[in-house]
Amino acid sequence: MMTSKEYEALKRKNAWRELKFCVEDHFDVDRVFRAVNESDIPALHFKPEWEVIITPPFGGAMMRFVVRHNGRYVSVYCDFYENLGFHDGAPYWEMYPRTRLNDNGEHDEDTMRFDLADTDGLLKNIEQELNGEPAQ
Repeated sequence: MMTSKEYEALKRKNAWRELKFCVEDHFDVDRVFRAVNESDIPALHFKPEWEVIITPPFGGAMMRFVVRHNGRYVSVYCDFYENLGFHDGAPYWEMYPRTRLNDNGEHDEDTMRFDLADTDGLLKNIEQELNGEPAQ
């Protein structure tokens, strides 16, 4: 079993994939989720007119929230350990829906992922979705 010092060393190296395996093989998931520090998660600066609802995480997400505005909504979760999808072994944000135009010029809803540090990209795409603008 991995010691807490070994765990902290992996965390300092930003070795999220290795930490995921530790979670699956050796740790109780709640203990590892509690080990993520506030400083590991970048600040999000929401527009004042947006309604942001924090929701309980489930399915392996670290956190979840919904943003509502103009009669539209976007759901976002943060996955630190690739419990819900693959993102090159690094923590990421995923938003749904993210509307795109398909080859026929019709709107398709899909998901979109962002590196954890790419809060500008996440917030820009949330704003565009709330304003009904499809992704480029």
